[in-house]
Amino acid sequence: MTPPLVSAIVLSLNRRSELRDALSSLLSQDYSPLEILVLDNGSTDGSPDMVSSEFPSVRLTVLRENVGACLGRNLALKQAEGDYVFQMDNDATLFPSTALSLMVARFDAEPDLGIIFTRIEDPSTGRPYRPGYGTSYVDDEFYTWRFHGCAAMIRRRAIDAAGYYLPDEFFRAAEENDLAVRTLDAGFNILYLPSVTAHHKLSPKSRDASSITFLTVRNNLRVAWKFYPIPRAFLLTVWRPLHFLLTRLAAGDLRAVPAFFKILCGQSDALKRRRPVRPSTMRLIDALTLRPALTLDEMRALRSNPPSTSHWALLRKRLTGGAP
Repeated sequence: MTPPLVSAIVLSLNRRSELRDALSSLLSQDYSPLEILVLDNGSTDGSPDMVSSEFPSVRLTVLRENVGACLGRNLALKQAEGDYVFQMDNDATLFPSTALSLMVARFDAEPDLGIIFTRIEDPSTGRPYRPGYGTSYVDDEFYTWRFHGCAAMIRRRAIDAAGYYLPDEFFRAAEENDLAVRTLDAGFNILYLPSVTAHHKLSPKSRDASSITFLTVRNNLRVAWKFYPIPRAFLLTVWRPLHFLLTRLAAGDLRAVPAFFKILCGQSDALKRRRPVRPSTMRLIDALTLRPALTLDEMRALRSNPPSTSHWALLRKRLTGGAP
């Protein structure tokens, strides 16, 4: 039986050296058949020329401007021909050499598996990214309700059912959460697989923490107002913007005051797009917010009979830390 084709897609913007390392790590994988696609978002550092000259087997698409992560990924997804699509940031490298094989094997074994995301480490410190539950479970395999898009494999059938990324709603921040909710509601599971690791380099440019936090809060609230019951979305609207405001003011950032009101006003568009998920999906998200499912049997049991979770339990989880 011929193994399924895997498409690896990499979005690139002005990180030529890091992109070289990313592509080298993909070409070092033992899996076949594999196609690699690079979509360049308007780089000015010679990245496209480097790909063309050093990686002739890579399919390269060059855009004149940065269209953002969502539209860029969608364009690459539409070009990809694989049954499974592995998306990876251009400043990441994939380990071990069996990584793609390990992920494909899990997909083949679990027809209801829609997305796998990897362990992510800072290569300079070895410190792992916390995958949604504080410092807990970072070394454990588990099923959850969201994923990190730095290094993740998606089943083609799952994204066809759930829909692609939504560039008219998200330029960056929380686009993965939006897709994750739709994926769960379509009947597919999401797995964190720490036996596969992506080394994710820090950006060479200093980032505006206030801007990133603003976008994360605003866009996650958009997800809530689109999909969650009104009482849940309202409670999150009370909690998250206020927490943002107080945290940024404590850091001396007075821009947080107008940003606070922009967050609140920014939900009107989400209300226009509102399409609540099934009640069982909402109960599943609530249960996985408190604790991941550590086995496939546990995840399937939660799907078949998701428990009710009190608002107080969810609020307590947020107050004590470690909540998604």
